[in-house]
Amino acid sequence: MDKEMDKEMDKDMDNEIMDKEMDKEMDNDKEIQEMMGDNDKEIQEQQQQQQQEMDKEMEMEMDKKMDNDDKEIQQEEEQQQQEMEQEMEMDDEDEQQLEDEEQQWQEMNVLEMHAISIHVKLLDAAANDEDVDFEQCDGQQDHHQFDHRSLGRSARRKFRHDHARQCIMRDYLGTNALMGAEFKLMFRITRGRFQHLMESIAATGSSYYVKRGKNSKHVASFEAKLLLPLKTLAYGVPPHCFSDYFQMSSTMAKDCCVMFDKAVSKVYKKEYLRVPTAADIKNICRLHKAAHNVDGMIGSLDCSHTYWKNCPKAWQGSYSGKEKKPSIVLEAISDYHLFFWHASYGYAGTLNDINILKLSPFLDRLIDGSMDEDEKEAGVVPYTINNEEFQKAFILVDGIYPLWTRFVRGIKEPCGQKEKVFTGWQEGARKDIERAFGVLKGKFQFMETPIKLMDLKQIGKRVTTCLILHNVCVHDRIMEQDYEATYNPAVSLLDDENFIVEQPPDIQEYGGVRVANPANIGVDRLHISDVEQHLTRKDRFLQLIDQQECARLFGALMEYHYNLVGNKE
Repeated sequence: MDKEMDKEMDKDMDNEIMDKEMDKEMDNDKEIQEMMGDNDKEIQEQQQQQQQEMDKEMEMEMDKKMDNDDKEIQQEEEQQQQEMEQEMEMDDEDEQQLEDEEQQWQEMNVLEMHAISIHVKLLDAAANDEDVDFEQCDGQQDHHQFDHRSLGRSARRKFRHDHARQCIMRDYLGTNALMGAEFKLMFRITRGRFQHLMESIAATGSSYYVKRGKNSKHVASFEAKLLLPLKTLAYGVPPHCFSDYFQMSSTMAKDCCVMFDKAVSKVYKKEYLRVPTAADIKNICRLHKAAHNVDGMIGSLDCSHTYWKNCPKAWQGSYSGKEKKPSIVLEAISDYHLFFWHASYGYAGTLNDINILKLSPFLDRLIDGSMDEDEKEAGVVPYTINNEEFQKAFILVDGIYPLWTRFVRGIKEPCGQKEKVFTGWQEGARKDIERAFGVLKGKFQFMETPIKLMDLKQIGKRVTTCLILHNVCVHDRIMEQDYEATYNPAVSLLDDENFIVEQPPDIQEYGGVRVANPANIGVDRLHISDVEQHLTRKDRFLQLIDQQECARLFGALMEYHYNLVGNKE
């Protein structure tokens, strides 16, 4: 019994020991948790302090930026005010100088008249055998004594800017203008578009086109500063050729052209030299479906040369091509209405169309996937030709371009009826770009006549202005003089149900092609599959030069046009 009691006592002791150890462990856990909680609080407090410090630094930086911006604005305003005051002073000095010169010339005229009177008296005295009182003549001459050394070498020309503006209003811009009906013939744009251009440039706040000085007759008018550059582009002549009518010096005429190029690019370049959006691509395809009776066509591609007369002697070897004359190349894509959707200028004349294509930004769009993405957004792919489905839209080119999946060219020596019909259709449809170049050079002779400028950058700006104004003219013709509307190549087909193409659901929410301003549609990018997202530029280029796909497209187009036209014959 005693042994059993001892065992039970030992067990109780062990249990008590175990309980004490458990209590210690519990106490340790609580202490650890309390320590962790304190650490978390400290960390949170530190993070809050850091965040507050960051916010304070951001606020300080924003305040500094605002102060710097305010200072810059104040400095600019002060500079402009100083410039205005200086110009006012210069105008006053010019007026005073003109008055002094006029007074000097009047005194010179008096001296000339006095000399003539003395000469007449001598002749009369010689005829009547009488003596002449030279002392009296000398006294009269001393009365009009004048120092010829004070007169400059030549009198300053006085341009009558007020008379020039009166002539402009009388001939072109007045209510009953003498040449109002010929305004478009003279300046290549309508009077309404010219008025819109004036308002747009004035809205930019350009200080060059704001009248300065106390008297406006000493400053060229706003109209003259715009009409002279337009006329030089239209007739392809240097600016000084029209300086007599617009009452400007040759230097001021050149400045007008430079500032006009900047103003037109600032106002119109974003709209009239834009990269086609998904909505534009859809409307272009609908236009060519109606004009050329084929799906998937987005335009015609070609190059054109402009002769550079005053090319520097050291560069003539690099810019002289097969014509043995220095030239600069323009690469462009146009639609059926002759609107340029792509234009790249400045390539040396020694390069052919293939070399230019390799340097062109258009090839980058084909390889980086942006063209494929826009076509999918527009819903123009996939399309069907002769019961065969294709995933890429195509462009018409001439025979020098390579056989790529996006290029369709004619057959040099067609054999058989199918090839003849296909080549005839391709050559006829590709005339869009040839007509576009012809209209561009015919409307703006600057592109046709030998370019007399030497600065390549200035030539590029002038050509950019010609391209913008060409697209402006196409817009006004297609959109029926609606200057505020965005150019829509399929505007004449909006009510024709035969040319409505099915679109993805997200584009149908915006009304598809029936929207008035398709370039401003806010369409989200379509989801691209993981496979397409991981395509490299090399993979897309390999797809572009796929010969099997190219042959399949050629075969489908041949069969389609032969069945459409060949069987009728």
